Amino acid sequence: MDEFLLRRMKSQAENSQKMLDAKKAHNDSMAKTEIGLEELKRKHEQAQRVFEDPNVIAKIHTQFKDETKLNEKDIAFLLGATALQMLRWVLLPKLEFDFKKIPQEKRMDAKVGGKIEENEVKKFLSKKGISSTKIEHHIQKYTWDKLLIAPVPYDAMIGSEKIVIEGVTDFGKNIAGKNHHSATWGHDPVVGWVFGPMNITSRMITFRNFETYYVAQIDASKRQRITRRTSMGNMIQKSMKTWGDDLKTLGTSLIKQRLHLESDKYTKYGLPIPFVSPEKAQRLLLDGWNSNEVERLFSKVAKDLAVVGAQLGLAVLIDQLVKALHLMCYDETEDGSIGTYQVKSQKILCYSTGMAEIANGIYVASTGDIGKIDIGGYINFAKNLITAAKIKSQIETEFLEKELSRKIYGEEYYWEV
Repeated sequence: MDEFLLRRMKSQAENSQKMLDAKKAHNDSMAKTEIGLEELKRKHEQAQRVFEDPNVIAKIHTQFKDETKLNEKDIAFLLGATALQMLRWVLLPKLEFDFKKIPQEKRMDAKVGGKIEENEVKKFLSKKGISSTKIEHHIQKYTWDKLLIAPVPYDAMIGSEKIVIEGVTDFGKNIAGKNHHSATWGHDPVVGWVFGPMNITSRMITFRNFETYYVAQIDASKRQRITRRTSMGNMIQKSMKTWGDDLKTLGTSLIKQRLHLESDKYTKYGLPIPFVSPEKAQRLLLDGWNSNEVERLFSKVAKDLAVVGAQLGLAVLIDQLVKALHLMCYDETEDGSIGTYQVKSQKILCYSTGMAEIANGIYVASTGDIGKIDIGGYINFAKNLITAAKIKSQIETEFLEKELSRKIYGEEYYWEV
């Protein structure tokens, strides 16, 4: 009985203690809740005061501007970067904007071109110990040395009155100097390397309508006459046989083709533009546009593109070098946050490229030297403006959020996004 009573009293005591502990925990929780509510109320009132201030955002923006102003160290980088960018466009080659064709009166006469070819042939033969004067002009059998000194057969014009190529030749009229280049395949700067050597080896001429004829020299002169018609198959067969019998004739035909195209390239009419119809090629030749002019045009454009690429590439390289060096000089105690320091870095790039391009514009306008226009630099300046605006907007937004959180919460607060 006593033991039962003791256990009961002990159980009641334990229950009472639990009730006291629960009541105490409840009271502590209520006290903490009251403290939490008070803190929340205080922060809410602080937030209201911040947002009710009409100048709070403007003040933060002003603070951001102050912190991103360039100091003496930044200005030193700015001046150095500007000097490098200006030195870049001063030293780079000029752009070439003169795409005019060479007037016919300033081009080489066809006879002068023929003389150049003849002299080159004499030089080549003299190296082989052969005198060109000992080779008969009226040749019956064309060995490699005689092929070299003989005129190219696709220069023949006499006997061409029946050859009609639309837009180039007329029936009843011999082909002349002004249209024989666009009338024959041998004068084509590209396809001519296929037809020309075979024409030279076989002593034939192939017209742009693919008609092929034998060519004979007249008497003891270098004048030539178009004789009977043959086929392209016969030309190919004869050329292959000659090359097989004497491989030197192949080399000679290629050399002769090169010498002749080079001599015709700079003459008054020049060589036709490849891969166009004979009619269009002839029209362009008469208008002063030949293969050499096209080559000159493309070479100038390619050169200008290379210069612009160099302008842009070097401008970007200088920017990256300046930016890297500027960031290496960052000191948190003196320069503040890394974000505002990055804005200053981008400002340096913008200002330096901007001042360099303003100087370039003034120079070009005052001297009239359009070739020194810094197109690549202007492209880089536009890129820097876009990049700077993007970086400034991003960092200024982060700066605004941090300053607002500090004013409200008394510490930096990072918004969850």
